[in-house]
Amino acid sequence: MGVLIATFAMIAIRAIGTRAHAMHSMAYFSLWCVIVSTIGLFLSGEPIVYPTQWQWSVLLLLVGVFGFVAQICLTMGLQRETAARGTMGIYLQVIFADVLDVFFFKTVPSLLSFLGTGTIMICAIYIVLTKQKQRQEPTVTLEAGESTVEEGLLIHRDSVSEE
Repeated sequence: MGVLIATFAMIAIRAIGTRAHAMHSMAYFSLWCVIVSTIGLFLSGEPIVYPTQWQWSVLLLLVGVFGFVAQICLTMGLQRETAARGTMGIYLQVIFADVLDVFFFKTVPSLLSFLGTGTIMICAIYIVLTKQKQRQEPTVTLEAGESTVEEGLLIHRDSVSEE
């Protein structure tokens, strides 16, 4: 269910594009996280747990700061890049999780994990190596006294570059 909701969030961010700053999306997302989490906390009846050691407080603060920076970078990347390239960064989390799992917990991923990691790496390499062909703008030579034609061409060029 979380993947489905995250997918719709990424589609919405991509659709909004650069018409809104990334912080607008982040503030809206944060607001809804607080509302939904608070409701879930009260409905579940779970007590609020606070860190009991200062090291845990520092770790919690670091997770928050790095999570915020990562979310801002993700939002800005999805706004500015094609969907395929933007979501590839999200898929790379699986590879990092596998590597860190081996490094910190000394566990060997399953065959399906290796297969999934390989698929992600192959897709990432394919996306990086394939480029969209740049459109060539037509060159037009103007004779003296054709300023209205020139203005029309400039207006057309500006409208094409905004799309």
